[in-house]
Amino acid sequence: MKQRLIIGILSVICIILLGLFAAMYLQQDRDGPIITLNDAIETFTEGDDVSVLLEGVTAYDQSDGDVTDTLFIERVIPSADGQSAKVIYAARDWSNNITKKEIVVSYIKNNNSYVLQNPTEDTSDTDGIRDTEDANIAESGPTDEDDLMINTDTTPLVSTGVPVIRLKQYKAIINVGGAFNPLSFVESAVDDKDYASTRIQVEGVYDIYTSGTYELSFYVIDSDGNQSNIEVLTLEVRN
Repeated sequence: MKQRLIIGILSVICIILLGLFAAMYLQQDRDGPIITLNDAIETFTEGDDVSVLLEGVTAYDQSDGDVTDTLFIERVIPSADGQSAKVIYAARDWSNNITKKEIVVSYIKNNNSYVLQNPTEDTSDTDGIRDTEDANIAESGPTDEDDLMINTDTTPLVSTGVPVIRLKQYKAIINVGGAFNPLSFVESAVDDKDYASTRIQVEGVYDIYTSGTYELSFYVIDSDGNQSNIEVLTLEVRN
C-alpha cells in the first residue's frame, strides 16, 4: 500500500514537471525578427560601403520590438555576368533567433577603383592587377615589395572568438587626384560567426587632391562588440 502511494506521488510529480517543461517550451521565443526592406535600394556599386544597403531597412521582432540595430549585411554576391548581385540581410532578436532575407540588385563594377600593384606579377594581366597608369600610381613610385610593404604572410586567418583582419600591403602610393579604394587593400577578414568582410571599419582622414602622407586604420567589430586587431595603411599622395 505504501509503495503504491509513493509510486503515485512520484507519477504526479513527473506529470507536473513535464507540464512545466512543456509550458516553458511553448513560451520560448523561437520566431526571428521580420526584416522590411527599402524598395528604393536598386543598385550597388563595387567598392561602396555596404552600409548604404541598410538605409531605410528595418527589423521588428514580435517579442523584443524594434531590433533594427542588429541588422547587418551578411554577404554581397555578384552574379557570374557581373550585372547583378545578391544581397543577404540578417537580423537577430534577444533570444538569438536569426532571420535572413535576400534581394537582387543591379551591380555596377567600379573600374576606377584602386587595385594592388604587385611588381612580382605581370602587370599586363587584367585579372586582379591593373596597369600602373590606370591605377594612377606615381611614375616615381616604388619598384620593389619592400617599398610598398607587401604582406607576404600566407597563413590562413583563424578567429578564436574575436575577428581578425589582414591587409595585402601596408603602403599605397597614388598621384594627386588618383583613384583610391581603401577596402581593396584588405586581404582577408574572418570571424567565428559573422561575415567579417561586411563589418570592416576604416578610420583616418585623407585627401586624394592634396599631396601628403596619411594613415588609415582598419579593424572589424563583430555583432557581439568584439574588436579585431588594427592594421594600418600608409597612403602617400604625390604631385
